[in-house]
Amino acid sequence: MLRRLFATASRQVVVLDYAQLVSSRSLLDKIEEAYSPNGLGVLFVKNIPQWTERRAALLPLARSLALLPVEELKRLELPEVGYAVGWSHGKEKFMGQPDVAKGSFYANPENDYPKTKEGAYHQNIWPKQALPDLEPAFKGLGTTIIKAGSLLARHIDKYVASKVKSYAQGTLFNVVTKEGANIGRLLHYYPRTGSATADLWCGWHNDHGALTGLTSSMYLNEESGVEVPASKVSSASAGLFIMARNGDVVKAAIPQDCAAFQIGESAEILSAGWLHATPHAVKLEGDSQGISRNTFAIFMQPGPKYRLGNGPPSDQLTEKYKEVPALGTRFTPNCTFGEFHTKTIKAYSNY
Repeated sequence: MLRRLFATASRQVVVLDYAQLVSSRSLLDKIEEAYSPNGLGVLFVKNIPQWTERRAALLPLARSLALLPVEELKRLELPEVGYAVGWSHGKEKFMGQPDVAKGSFYANPENDYPKTKEGAYHQNIWPKQALPDLEPAFKGLGTTIIKAGSLLARHIDKYVASKVKSYAQGTLFNVVTKEGANIGRLLHYYPRTGSATADLWCGWHNDHGALTGLTSSMYLNEESGVEVPASKVSSASAGLFIMARNGDVVKAAIPQDCAAFQIGESAEILSAGWLHATPHAVKLEGDSQGISRNTFAIFMQPGPKYRLGNGPPSDQLTEKYKEVPALGTRFTPNCTFGEFHTKTIKAYSNY
C-alpha cells in the first residue's frame, strides 16, 4: 500500500531567487504555477541571506535537545497548553497510536511573550542552562524564514487580488507580519526501529496555518552527532512527498541551500480557494539504523481571534483526499482561526 501511494509523477517545483522576492517585478505566473489548485502548493527560495550558517547552527541542536536527560525535558513540557509550546514527545497520535517517532520543540521566534494568552498561546520556555545555544539559533533561523515569507506573501497577495475582487490587498502579508502568532517547530526524528510503520516518518497531513517555511533535512549519526550525507539515507523513493489535487504524488527534495514555502489551509480559505494546500508526508527508506532526521518549520498563521471569512467554493470544502480530513468538516464560514485550529487538531487525532 505504501509503495503504491508513493509512486511518483514527474513535476518540477518552482524555484525563486531571494532577489526576485525583493524586486517589484511581477511573479504572478510563478505564484500561479506553484500555488493555484493545479500546482503543488510549494515553492523553493534560494540565496536567502545568512541561510547556510543559520541552518547549520540550529539543526544539530534538535539532536542535542532530544538527548538531554529526561528530567531536563520534563521541565520544558507544558501540558496545560497541549504541549504546543516547549518540548513534546509521544503526545500526538499517528495512525491512532501515540507518535514516538519524533520529538518537537515549539516556540515563537519573534516574541517570547505572545500578544494573546488564549489557548495554546503561551510564553516561550527555553533550556537556558542545559542548552543555551538553542534560543539564539532558533530565533535566528526563525526570523530569517519569516522575513523571506513576508516578502513572498506580498507577491502571493498580488496574485490573489488579481483573481478575487473582494480580496483585501495585504491580507497574507499582514497575517505573517502583524498577527504575532507565528510558531517555530524544531523536529528530531529518532532513528527508526524497524516497526511496521517505520517507513513513514511523518504521516499524510495538510498544514492548517497560512504559510509554512521549511528547511531541508539534516541527517545525523545519533551516537556521534556527525552529519550523514542525505544521499545515504534519502533515496529516490524517500523524502518529502506532496499529493497534487489530481492525485499525482511528487517528491519535493528541498535543496540544502533553499527554504521551502508551503501553502496552508488558512491561506486557501482566505483566498476563496485560489491558493491550494496539498497533503504531504515524509517517507524513510534505506540504511537508516542509528541515523536521525532533523529539520525546522515555521508556521506563519493568524491569531486565534482572526476571522477567516467565507472560504473557498463548496467543492473544495467537500473535496476529500482519503489521507486527510475534509476541509468542510473543520471550517465553517467566518469562524475564527482558533476555532478552526481546535477542530483540526481534534480531527487529526481521531483520523
